[in-house]
Amino acid sequence: MTAFSQPKGIRKLLYRLGVPATVASLAIFVFLPSFFLISFTVTQWPEVYTEVFANPLIGDTNWIEIQKYISLSLRLAVSAVIIDLVFGIPLAYILARKNFWGKGFLEDITTFSAAL
Repeated sequence: MTAFSQPKGIRKLLYRLGVPATVASLAIFVFLPSFFLISFTVTQWPEVYTEVFANPLIGDTNWIEIQKYISLSLRLAVSAVIIDLVFGIPLAYILARKNFWGKGFLEDITTFSAAL
């Protein structure tokens, strides 16, 4: 047995365990909620249809609320993009071109917030 056989075996074991774990996590956290949402929408459609279109007052009230929430979401999204552009571009330029104390920590914070 050579000194390099163990890391290769560990790497192979991690690959054999890591790929199925990644696929299972992807299926559970990404595909399963989407599938549930689509199936719920399709199976509950008669109830949604009768509630929204059978009673115009309730339907109109719901659509007004929906428009209000969509408008709020769009305003928040546009505000977030503007704030990101105003602060993000200068910060990226400074981090790419300059060397200063605490640069690594600042890079870690920006990377961590982007990962979240």
